[in-house]
Amino acid sequence: MTKKKHSLAKKYKKENFLITHLMIISAVTFLAGISLPFLTITKFFLFKDQISILSGLWQLLTEAEVILFIIIFLFTIILPLLKMIFMARFWYGDFEKKEDRKKYIDLIHKLGKWSMLDVFVVAILVVSIKTGILVETKIHIGLYCFLVSIIMTMIATSKIITLAETKND
Repeated sequence: MTKKKHSLAKKYKKENFLITHLMIISAVTFLAGISLPFLTITKFFLFKDQISILSGLWQLLTEAEVILFIIIFLFTIILPLLKMIFMARFWYGDFEKKEDRKKYIDLIHKLGKWSMLDVFVVAILVVSIKTGILVETKIHIGLYCFLVSIIMTMIATSKIITLAETKND
């Protein structure tokens, strides 16, 4: 006799509405956050540069700052995307065995441990730019979108893990 497969989304229909919307908001604000202007840097009151995460990464790559590019790309693009993908797969996926579900929970926990690093990278970037004497910075919508994405992902992850661990059959 085979066990009936079911996704958490099907099992917890009431919670599915909230979690689905949290994941959608997270994905949309993530895309906006990495592509919209993040901040404007004004040097010597004359030169202005608007920077998004993607344009900043491109600039690092073209200036041969490969190690810095890899670090920022990994922690601001790849890890958040992986976490969103695994979270959606876990929520909507059909798991026949408890062990498979447990592996996904462990994976999401491991990714979650690194999720605050993207906030740290953003904070370091803003602080390092603001320390210049003749440099003025203005924060733009891209930063706020990126932070909303991180927060929505954290809330959705917390809710999914709570449901999976406390009501695991």
